[in-house]
Amino acid sequence: MALLMRMTQTFGLLSLFFSFSAFSESEQPLKGESVDIITPRAVSIYLPNNLIPSSVLSQFTAQTGIIVEQRVYNIDTPQHISRRDYSAVDLTLIPYSYFPAQTELASHFKPIAKDSLSNASTIKPELNRVELAQHYQYSVPLMLHGIGIATNSKMLPPSMLTQWVDLHDEQWTGQLLILDDAQTLVSIALLGMGYPINNATDKQLQKSKQWLINMRNNAAFLSKEAPEMHFLSGQVSVGILSNDHAYIGSLEDADIAIEWPTEGAILDAYALSMNIDSDAEEDALLLMNFLMDKTVQSQISLYSGLTPVIDGLPMQSKLLKLLSAETIENGHFKLNSPESRLKYEQLFLEVKVR
Repeated sequence: MALLMRMTQTFGLLSLFFSFSAFSESEQPLKGESVDIITPRAVSIYLPNNLIPSSVLSQFTAQTGIIVEQRVYNIDTPQHISRRDYSAVDLTLIPYSYFPAQTELASHFKPIAKDSLSNASTIKPELNRVELAQHYQYSVPLMLHGIGIATNSKMLPPSMLTQWVDLHDEQWTGQLLILDDAQTLVSIALLGMGYPINNATDKQLQKSKQWLINMRNNAAFLSKEAPEMHFLSGQVSVGILSNDHAYIGSLEDADIAIEWPTEGAILDAYALSMNIDSDAEEDALLLMNFLMDKTVQSQISLYSGLTPVIDGLPMQSKLLKLLSAETIENGHFKLNSPESRLKYEQLFLEVKVR
């Protein structure tokens, strides 16, 4: 009897041991079994420095949980934009003046259904222009850039210069700031002579060359980056300047006024496009729509000095040099083909070495 009881206890202990062993083995992953790793959602964007504040992108991440990965280029040297840089991201934010040729847009970017962007319905009506229509199939404008005649308002009344040709006046000898930007300056010369600014003929370009040489004789500085600093230092009283740089200078008490010439301002638009190889279309559209929100547009404008594309926003600062509806309607967008851009660069190089 005692032997039977010991056998029963031994069997019970063995059963308990095997049950524990089975439990322990069941907790171990099987050989070759993969463990799922949760990857956070992310969308990447190629954009200029000093245009969208990091706080705006952080707001987007906080609202959606989507991380924004950035690849940045210098806003003052857009000629260095390359497809190699922006083809590796989901979204591209570049100016129309450096877009691919219109015939090649479909090989670079995905078409954008505007009904997927609720905020696009509030874009300024004056941007509904024929020459921009094909770009709108593959992009959405975000912020507007305008170039006019700048004056140091402490020294001169802005009304002294109302036309581009006024920059030729001898009274500005040694006082004129000129931007080191071939596309802009050749456009100004063409406009000053009454020609269209885009894709000029060789004959028109030769005439614009002499126009620029005549203006160059008044130049004090040829500036590419931070041109507003020449106004701030008092070294120039007149010049060619964009609305964003005038705003940056005014933040430092430079008192820069912008006059939009009667022939029209030189305009550009920073536009969002979705790259053809992007596999994050849904998240890219979410970011595009977020950046066109009225509150976000105001934040970007106050940070960059550029003009929002959304209609009906109140001016957030008296220092902003915002483009009015009339200025946009009468202005001229830089929409040159890559081939024309090369011609403009070569022509301006010849002007500089004369």
